[in-house]
Amino acid sequence: MGVDPVFHRRGVGSALVAAAAEHADKIGCNTIVLMTLSEESGDPGYAGTHRFYLAQGFRPFIHDHMVDPETPLIWMIRSLNGSIAMA
Repeated sequence: MGVDPVFHRRGVGSALVAAAAEHADKIGCNTIVLMTLSEESGDPGYAGTHRFYLAQGFRPFIHDHMVDPETPLIWMIRSLNGSIAMA
């Protein structure tokens, strides 16, 4: 999912993450996981994306260079109920 930059910093992204987390919790999930460009990509837009997800409680899980070494990805994870300890 993504939010048009025109609507950044207005709570739209936070509301989307909250709705996804609430739905996942409701159907019995313990965690939610996402994949995005890694900060290693050097893309300034994704640096902000990375900071946003950290602020939403996601933590880096796996750096992935296997699909395309020129496009480094990162998987991030967030516990929904405290069942997984994340540093």
